[in-house]
Amino acid sequence: MHSNTYRMVAVAAVAVTLAACNSSDSTSAALTTQSLVISQDLANEQGATVGEAVQNVLGAEAYTGASSMMAPASLVAVGGTADLRTCSGPDASGWFSCTNEIEDGFTVARSHRFFNSTGFALGWGPGVDSAQYRWSETGTDSVSADRRPAGVTSIVRWVNRGDSASLRPIRTVGSEARIWNFRGARNDSSLVKGDRGSRFYKIAGSRTGTNVTWLLPRLTHPWPASGTIAQSYTATVIFTNAGATKADTTVRTGSASVTFNGTQTVPVIVGAMSCSLDLLTRKVSGCTGS
Repeated sequence: MHSNTYRMVAVAAVAVTLAACNSSDSTSAALTTQSLVISQDLANEQGATVGEAVQNVLGAEAYTGASSMMAPASLVAVGGTADLRTCSGPDASGWFSCTNEIEDGFTVARSHRFFNSTGFALGWGPGVDSAQYRWSETGTDSVSADRRPAGVTSIVRWVNRGDSASLRPIRTVGSEARIWNFRGARNDSSLVKGDRGSRFYKIAGSRTGTNVTWLLPRLTHPWPASGTIAQSYTATVIFTNAGATKADTTVRTGSASVTFNGTQTVPVIVGAMSCSLDLLTRKVSGCTGS
């Protein structure tokens, strides 16, 4: 074989090797970007569910007369109204059932019961030492622009969630508080569109709130002072790139947690990512990690 033939074979081999390397690098970069986008989406989803859990606690207090906007609470709901909403009952197990309401596009159904030193109480008042709550929320949330992260043009969430909770009031003068513990489950879907394509999520999971504590009066202590909400989830994701030329399906299983600190901005950890959550807007930002 002539020397120039050897040279041509060698050049061809190098070209193939370089092409393979470039292809691998490109694929790796695309997968890394896709993984990061999914992680950021999931961080935002977890942040949104925490915000909705906090909102449901506020709604529960408003329904029952345990409103912590004031201390002590001045509203009583006994087959009547609380914050202009109606509840009927109690039934034989002490439960009041309240009319459904619309919050952020979701239909929320609630029930509650009160306890005192002798058993069931007929309404919120000084003798109530604890209360139990149940709520469910279903519906669609077309997320407004002020609640979407940068680079995302639209988010639609289809929600099916339920929680059970307990409330323990602290009535010590000068350190009044509301301490909440709750657990629930979710079976949600969402569609996220933006600069990096579209992602459809099917998310199932659970959450647990532990000693989520509000100091009173709420007017001067609007955010939980302490406590945590922990979540676990399994997400099936269909990721379609920006050119709609390729779609991948992947499954993510993970956990997330939020630790309250008395301020509007709290840390949220989703898998290996550490972020900040704004409890007012429910937006997640400043994520680091992967």
